[in-house]
Amino acid sequence: LNLLPLRLGRVRLTHLLFGAVLMPVAPVLYAAQKLMGQRYRLTEAAVEAWPMVGTNHRARIELDRIATSEVRVRRGQRFYNAGDVHLLAADGSPLLVLEGVPHPERVQTLVDNLRTAKRQRDAALATIAARSPAAAS
Repeated sequence: LNLLPLRLGRVRLTHLLFGAVLMPVAPVLYAAQKLMGQRYRLTEAAVEAWPMVGTNHRARIELDRIATSEVRVRRGQRFYNAGDVHLLAADGSPLLVLEGVPHPERVQTLVDNLRTAKRQRDAALATIAARSPAAAS
């Protein structure tokens, strides 16, 4: 922007005027994001989306329902090393989108590791349960 080509020292007058006008907008946008945004919780059984303020979760996706996950980086997110993690069902339909997650590749790896661990745990428990009646007789 160079609407006013005047300079005050090394700083353009346009930058001073627009910066001063837009400066109060940043805290308002930040507060709105913190009040109306989402936070995500990964547990050993599910991925949950919670409001930033409140106690009721918005969505809960069991790890068994997640077939795969994808990372998609929208414009502007790359600078902040952020992105969206899409959790997909076996048929490719989206189950949940974790929006604006810092380091989305790490989150994707964590979800994949949790799914694998749950699958292995369930298989081990099934093996133990299958042995239990044989051991009792």
